[in-house]
Amino acid sequence: MSAPEERPEELTAYAERVLFSAELADKLRRPEAFTDTLPGPAIGAVSLPARPAGLALDSLRGKAEFPQNLVPAAARGRALHFFANHELLAMELMALGLLRFPQAPPEFRLGLANALRDEQRHLALYLGRMSELGVGLGELPVSRFFWDALCDMDSPAALAAGLGLVLEQANLDFCVHYAAAFRAVGDEESGALMDLILRDELRHVRHGLRWVRHWQEPGEDLFSAWERLLKPPLSPARARGLSFDAAPRRAVGLPEDFIQRLASYGRSKGRPPVVRAFVASAEEEWRGEAPSSVSRSLERDLGLLPVILSGEDDLVVLPRAPSAAFLASWRRLGLPVPELLESPTLADAAPRLRPRHTTAIEPWAWTPALRAAGFEPSGHGAEALASKALAATLLRRVLEAETDPRIDPPGLAGRVVTTAEEAIDAAEALLSAGAPEVILKAALSTAGRDRLRLRAPPDERGLSTIRRLTAWGPVVVEPWLRRVLDLSLLTDVGPDGALTVRGLHRFFTSPGGRYLGSWVGRPTVGLSPTLARFFTGEGQSPAWIERALTRAARVAAAEAHRLGYVGPVGLDALIHETSDGLRLRPLVELNPRLSMGRVALALGRRLGPGAVGVWRVLSAQDLKRAGHRSLLDWAASRPAPDVDPRGLWRGGVVFTNEPCRDTQFISALGVGMNEAACLHALGVPW
Repeated sequence: MSAPEERPEELTAYAERVLFSAELADKLRRPEAFTDTLPGPAIGAVSLPARPAGLALDSLRGKAEFPQNLVPAAARGRALHFFANHELLAMELMALGLLRFPQAPPEFRLGLANALRDEQRHLALYLGRMSELGVGLGELPVSRFFWDALCDMDSPAALAAGLGLVLEQANLDFCVHYAAAFRAVGDEESGALMDLILRDELRHVRHGLRWVRHWQEPGEDLFSAWERLLKPPLSPARARGLSFDAAPRRAVGLPEDFIQRLASYGRSKGRPPVVRAFVASAEEEWRGEAPSSVSRSLERDLGLLPVILSGEDDLVVLPRAPSAAFLASWRRLGLPVPELLESPTLADAAPRLRPRHTTAIEPWAWTPALRAAGFEPSGHGAEALASKALAATLLRRVLEAETDPRIDPPGLAGRVVTTAEEAIDAAEALLSAGAPEVILKAALSTAGRDRLRLRAPPDERGLSTIRRLTAWGPVVVEPWLRRVLDLSLLTDVGPDGALTVRGLHRFFTSPGGRYLGSWVGRPTVGLSPTLARFFTGEGQSPAWIERALTRAARVAAAEAHRLGYVGPVGLDALIHETSDGLRLRPLVELNPRLSMGRVALALGRRLGPGAVGVWRVLSAQDLKRAGHRSLLDWAASRPAPDVDPRGLWRGGVVFTNEPCRDTQFISALGVGMNEAACLHALGVPW
């Protein structure tokens, strides 16, 4: 007599059994067929699914570490234990979806039920292979992350986006990765199991894709629709595995632009992000002026620079995000790609950031506009600390405490004046004393601007400039020095005034003092013999300059603490030529903000052995003056980065923002074995 034919199981009863039975056998029992005639009312909140002993999600057993060495059989069994729990979570979430959304389209519910049956089969296969490897289900603590992330889903669309296009899509990468990893240690059975599961996961992702498209808003692109449907802590970043494989995604039918955007997408998977943004208008805003058009162009074009200082878990606000292709090229070079949030300014992004839980807000510089937008700085006093008048006062204090003849005497410190008459008197006194040239700087001048150089007493035009400068506030009058090397000590000042030195940076300026670029590598490489001997103390004290700058930085840190400032400070210094030889000026100005030097130091950590770099910030006009037809033509002719097997750079050009048709400012790192090779790669002389 033949066995009685199994009656189809109602979907609601099937889902209730999977979700609420604590017996593993009940969770694994797969109906041959099912019906959906009695969907019943929508279920409310479910705190946790029922589970067998040892698998409860409310367990306090701690966190299991994923095995790194897959050679031992038990380690491979433990790896499969992680995957088995993911299958069980997927089963329970699919069951919850069937009970939560009884009025969802019948085809959606049927596809979800078929995927649930696949997951039951996967779990059974994992259990069998784990047993062969000597590991039982429940031997390790299990994660509840995806349950917590999706159990409050409020629509079938959110379920399709979070389960189908996040959890299941990430499994595509995990299946490909671990199929190869298991085979690499001779475990063909486990590798074949991952291949089998991959085939089913392709269908599950295809189901999620179909229904996200179904609920996509008119005019909305697919990626944006998907991202909109995800609720924190889920984000597209969770849809990638340990490696990223485009082939299975293409097989599913995901569009190429979607795949590229996902490959380059950055967002925190765990800790709340640090929020960063590039600010070029700090000095203007500190003076009470509106940001200039040049500052806004710099912020638009160089908005990507804080990314180089960030981790994958951070968030960078920028006016214009680069293309997915450019970000993908950055990933291939080993550069981080955090979450990018498009907004004209950080202040404009405030309403979108307030609901987010963040670790810290760390703009390039703290400005009045950011405080007005409701951001609370870690400290105050940036405007006062940036004053050239304060720097001149601190310099005199530093020089009076120094006895090293290689350091400027106190008489070379600048004089701070407050009226046009005082400025004229101070300038004429220096010229009469033999100074070949004098410079007058407004207290909050920017590099190369808001200053006046004099070789003789001022004429009427010079007098007008002096009156304009003193109308803004204090002015520093000092000898114009014949600089031969610009340096910056990059530091942080803590809440208690403690100083942390981050590094010594060598940079380049125009004759007028405008920043041109940075040296990337050890500061002494490539110096002339005379300058190298001075820098290294004739080879007897190679760190003497850094120690001298650190002493000056401690004086500045004490003043920063008095003003209430906390955060990054760049202490600019220089080596200049005198009739008696070279001398060090240990403090030229203070920059209470992040600086290009921080970016240069970060780029330097990616250079290969023996390689150095020249990092330039160039305008479109700079490139035309150098003989290039356009910025895009120049960019297209640069040599591609030469990357060694360890991912370190040893030649070519790395663009640190994307060259576009309307780009006005481009930043790029030329890499080589010496300065000439770097400049040749860049195709632009100093």
